[in-house]
This record gives sequence, structure tokens and C-alpha cells, in this order.
Amino acid sequence: MICIVFLSLFASCQESSVKFPKTKNEKPDIQVNALDLISVQCDPIDASYVGMLNWANDSLYYIDEKFCALFVFDNEGNFVNQHLSQGPGPNELATKNIVGYCHLNNNKHFFIGPSNDCYIFNSHFQKDNFYVITRVGTQENKPYDSPYYYTLSYPKLIMRSYDEKIYTNVYCEHPDLHMFNSYSKYVSQAHFLATINSTSGLMENVFGNYTLPYKQENTKQFTLVNYDVDQSGNFYISLESDSLIYKYDNSFNPLIAFGYKGEGMSNNYMTLNSIRDFRREYSTQRETRSHYTWLEYIDERELLFRSYQKDETYPTDGLQIYERNKLIGDLDVPKGFRVIGYSAPNFIASVPINEDEEKIVFYKFKL
Repeated sequence: MICIVFLSLFASCQESSVKFPKTKNEKPDIQVNALDLISVQCDPIDASYVGMLNWANDSLYYIDEKFCALFVFDNEGNFVNQHLSQGPGPNELATKNIVGYCHLNNNKHFFIGPSNDCYIFNSHFQKDNFYVITRVGTQENKPYDSPYYYTLSYPKLIMRSYDEKIYTNVYCEHPDLHMFNSYSKYVSQAHFLATINSTSGLMENVFGNYTLPYKQENTKQFTLVNYDVDQSGNFYISLESDSLIYKYDNSFNPLIAFGYKGEGMSNNYMTLNSIRDFRREYSTQRETRSHYTWLEYIDERELLFRSYQKDETYPTDGLQIYERNKLIGDLDVPKGFRVIGYSAPNFIASVPINEDEEKIVFYKFKL
């Protein structure tokens, strides 16, 4: 067993609550040196090919953001069915486009539109609920801990569910807590995750704190979070420029921190000192500089997968595999590779949808 001593990172904040566990990594035990990837191309469909991929019920879901539809494929890429469309009917989505999707634990489907408009459909894709996200708190509340000042992180919206809760990544819009006016204050005070009540749509609380690497001014363009929640409600957190992975219980008490820097990664980031710099360089920095891009915990096999983008000189991305907090694989994978599910005996991984060629491809592999 690893003896964990907890410490609070930003001591200057003078907060008594414990935020992070002290890290002691186990020595890597590399057992996986390469993946035998099987590429599966899905049947062609009448769609925009702009959207997201999700794995549930031994099926690949393609959520078409523009057409507001969900397409189902089997594990061989055969088209099975299409559900929903854009419109006001009981089997339609009355929104301009889909910006987020979450397959709920009760086999329901949660969609969110660009105005925080949320739609829940049952397992038969009949409309079950509708609401607009509301936030607890007022301007008089403690500023940085109040959901009142937080909005969804639309540039990279990741939604997970556990029990009756939906979790989403957020960022703070408090007027006194601006990333460019005082970045050090922002990363010491702001949170990056929120809890939404799946029945009422109430954003009940915000949580999660930025870690030590974010004391560096050149990390502004990599403040988004990757995370997952396992079947016991434990959180796994991986920030984009931090090599560590942080595990918390469902009450967000720190449990353990572990992780190794990916191969071909550096922190050679440009310091963006102004909004003008940010607008000009943000996309280029994210496209060319290394950072962690995805985190997925597979309960059936108790394995944690972390994807990362290498520096621009590398032709591939990287994938780390952790078993019980120990690194057992760090290998090259296609660009944009994300493990998204498991259908025994295969793990399922997605890559970006090819909009120009109108192709949806996913990968299968075994361990």
C-alpha cells in the first residue's frame, strides 16, 4: 500500500480544506507495447458528419450536432437505426443544434442545446423531461464558490453521470476573477466541474481546483479538464498540462495522485499576455503543442486510459494505460484516438469524424 500524505496546494489562499493528495508513483510495469487495432468503417448515412461519438449498450452512437439526430451502429459498423430529429414533437429535439450529450445510468439520453436547454429521452427515445439549467446562488454569495458565476465549458464539453447527478466541466465568469487580469488568482480560486440535478436542471455546486503546473503563466490555453467517473462514483481528473492524474471519491475527498509524463510531450507553450494574444494564438497553440486530451475509465477491466497529443513534430498521438494506478503502457496511436467503451473482448476507440469524406471510423482492440 502507498502511504498518502495530503497537502493543500495554494497555501496563499489560506483555506483549511484539503485539495490534493501528495504523489508517490509506483514504478511503471510496461506490459503493453503496441495495440493490434482493427479499423471499422460505419455504413454511410444521410447526415452532416458533424458531431460526437459515444459507446453504450454494445453500440456506437453518433450524435449529429446539426441534424439533432442520434444514429446507432453495431460493433461491426452496420447501421441499425436513427432516432430523433430537429423539431417540436415528442420524438424530436426543439433546439438549434446539440452541444452536449450524456448517456445516463438509467439508460436515458441527455442532450443539451446552445442556450442551456436540456432534453431527456427515455430508452425508447420518447421525451421524458425538458428544462433550462438554473444556478444556485446570487451575487451576494461567496463569489468563487457560487454556481451563479459559472458557465458550461463549451469548447470541450464533457458530461458524465452517476446516480441522479450529471457532471459537466465549467469555467468561472466572475468579473473580479478574470484569467487575463490575474491568472494566478484565477487558477487558485476558480473551479472547473459542476453538479447538475438530472431531474430539476439545477446546477447545485462547483468543485475541482487547478494544480501546481498552473502557477505557470504559459498554461492559459490549456486550462480545460479531462475526467471520468467510475461505477462507484470515484472521479479521475487529468488537467491538460499536468502529468498527474488525481483520484477523488464521490464527495470529492482526495484519494491518490499518480501518473507519468507522456512520450514526446513538453511544456513549450507560448505565454499569452492579453486577450488579443489569446484570440490570435489559442487555436494554433492547441493544434501544435502537447497536452492531455481524454480520460476514460473502463469499469469492466479496471483500466484507465489517458490520451495525449504530442508536439507537432510527431506523426502520432499517445495513449497511456494505467492498472490500479500503475502505468502498464505508453504507446503510439492515431491522431485524435480516444478509448470510449468496452464490448467484451474488445475495447472501443474513436477518432475524429471525417466531415469532408463523410466517414465515421472507429477502432477495436484487445488487451
